Amino acid sequence: MVWTRPGAVLLLVMLSTTMVSGREWTDSTGKFKIDAEYESFRDGALTLRKANGDMVTVPWERLSSADQQFLKSRPEVKAYLGEQSPAAVGPPSVVKISTPTGVTEGEVRRFKAPLWGFRNITFSPSGAWIAAGMSSGKFQLLDVEHEAVLNEISKLDDLGDILACCFSPDGTRLATAGYRKQIAIWKVSPRGDLSRAGTLTGHKGPISSMAFSPDSTKLLTGSSDQKLIYWDLATHQMIHEFKEVHADVKECVFTPNGKQALATEGRKLHLFDLENKRFLETMEFNKSYPQRVTISPTGEYVAVSSSYDIRIVNTVTGVGRLMHDTEIQWSLKFLPDGKRLVTGAKAKLSVWDITTGEYLKTIELTNIRNVQELACSPDGDHVAVTGVGPKQDVIVVRISE
Repeated sequence: MVWTRPGAVLLLVMLSTTMVSGREWTDSTGKFKIDAEYESFRDGALTLRKANGDMVTVPWERLSSADQQFLKSRPEVKAYLGEQSPAAVGPPSVVKISTPTGVTEGEVRRFKAPLWGFRNITFSPSGAWIAAGMSSGKFQLLDVEHEAVLNEISKLDDLGDILACCFSPDGTRLATAGYRKQIAIWKVSPRGDLSRAGTLTGHKGPISSMAFSPDSTKLLTGSSDQKLIYWDLATHQMIHEFKEVHADVKECVFTPNGKQALATEGRKLHLFDLENKRFLETMEFNKSYPQRVTISPTGEYVAVSSSYDIRIVNTVTGVGRLMHDTEIQWSLKFLPDGKRLVTGAKAKLSVWDITTGEYLKTIELTNIRNVQELACSPDGDHVAVTGVGPKQDVIVVRISE
């Protein structure tokens, strides 16, 4: 027996938790009862395990008041009810994206493009959702598992075209930035509801890159105004403005300890001390015209595409590696393991081993022209891609067999 919430999409995520002893559970009407053990609580739904191993999922609102009271001591339930920060219970559990029967590689989901297509895409920390920025002040929250639009926000006239989207590591916030130099901060509920929590104002050019701190309390933003700004999300105020990049900031990241930042325009990599608000040093790693640039999750590698070439540099040793393809590389991202790079060209994705420079595989794409934007799922097995322009859908591609 599975109880589902009418008119809503429920994402069923199995968390690894310590079971409590079996008990009798009752729905809010008192008509339905079941003997089962607690398995998990996620996205507003309780998952129970029956004696025969079958799973039963019950929305929070359908539980009896006695069962709700029984669960309220658990930290994941407190987080859902807003009595405890989700950060206190750790980052969201990573969702495994299901694949159609018989599919081991290639397209597994497709989301139809709006009139003018998508400008930017990013996965949520759990991999359950994709935030997709669009033109004319719109963005969508896409439900990956159910291949549906979970939420859409429009008429963001203060942002204009949404050029960058970024989730906080704890999954409770989403930042969206636009052509009109401002950043909107959104509170994200476990069910995907969005409410605007504030606006960051300080850049004098369109925002091209963003990154949350590991503890989800700070934000870095880079812009065509050649500035990297460090923000406090508790006050929505600027902490410091770094002006040492001297070019459009195309990518920025926090180091794993959250105390330093890396930023690049595609030719030089700049290191900043966030605690003392000062510039530290610069590494020059590329002399060619930079098409796109990305930094690995740990900051250990930086990669840049220049026409048919891909250059990867180890930021610790300074050792570089040059790779070639037969197509212009319009986009590139590191996979979460930091050992593989995905690049997008004309109607295809390529996967590379960054330690050896070895080309691993190519995946052909249907009805996608030049892959201008891509995002890697937290499970490292999937990539979301889109081409900029009309009729360019967002598709999710499985890259690991």
